[in-house]
This record gives sequence, structure tokens and C-alpha cells, in this order.
Amino acid sequence: MLFNNLSMLDDGLRFMYYLETGCFPSLTGEVGLESVKSVISRTRYPTTKSVLLKKLGWKLVEVEEGKQIRLSELLKDIPSKAYKDVEEVLREIRL
Repeated sequence: MLFNNLSMLDDGLRFMYYLETGCFPSLTGEVGLESVKSVISRTRYPTTKSVLLKKLGWKLVEVEEGKQIRLSELLKDIPSKAYKDVEEVLREIRL
């Protein structure tokens, strides 16, 4: 198994947990909008929808306990505009 990205240690630890338990641990330690917030906080603001999709859309968030989806699924429905901060993006996301 090869992990070739910036978070390879975290991914390796998650995979080991999966091998031991048969399920993946929480990605962010949060669920719902708090999980989304922990991921979208890792970019600079102001930013646009297209930048969020390009830089973060591939990442997974935990929308409910044990249910993970790509962030792009939540971002695709927000308006295409510039967002001044994380809170403004969160107000547009519908879970």
C-alpha cells in the first residue's frame, strides 16, 4: 500500500484502523457542518466557489455518523461567487 499525498501519515493510520476494526474512523472528528468547517477552513479567504471545488472538492466530509461524501457534493449547489470567510460558505451549504 502506498500513500502518496500530503496527509499520508493520517491516511496510513486511518487504513490501519480500518484493517483492525473493519470501519474507517471519523475523518475530522466532527459531523455535519462542523466536519465541513474543519475542511474548508484550510484555505485562504476571500475565495470563490470554483477555487473551493478545485482545491477541496475531492476531500471527504462526514455528513452524519458513519456517512462520508465528497465535499464537492455539498459545494456544487452553492452560488458561484466570492466568499469572504468560512462562515459565509457554511450559510450556503444545505445538509
